[in-house]
Amino acid sequence: MTPYHGDYLHHADLVGAAKAAPPSRALRVPRFGFAFVRGSAVPADPAWRPADGEWDATLEEVDLRGLVQEATTRLNGWIGPPWLKEGWFQAHALYARGVSDAASAGAIEETFTRRVHGGYASDVERLNLERRLVSLLTRGCEVSPSATRSDARR
Repeated sequence: MTPYHGDYLHHADLVGAAKAAPPSRALRVPRFGFAFVRGSAVPADPAWRPADGEWDATLEEVDLRGLVQEATTRLNGWIGPPWLKEGWFQAHALYARGVSDAASAGAIEETFTRRVHGGYASDVERLNLERRLVSLLTRGCEVSPSATRSDARR
């Protein structure tokens, strides 16, 4: 999550720990030299090791509009649901279909349903539901969202 995303302030207390956490291992990525952040080319993350042959990860761009299209409603200029631009909702749209473990999928859908239907008593509980949902969705996941838009062509 970048400081440019609306959810950043809701989770600012987690940013320091995330930045301080050492990577589990260095990933080899296809050779490229620049990432694109808000239309400006900047050097790619120095922790990424370019690989000419095989690599551990690829960078893919996902069309957000297409991802949330089936959940989007429009009525008299109103676009919903109200959480359409929230990171937890977008994470659910991206990852939920790929969860194969029945117990994990059940916990994800229970948490998602509670958040969507107002099954919480306070803002703190709502934020904790959102954090739990994203944590459940990304646990053991091979896919990790990137905050930058990258041109991975050689």
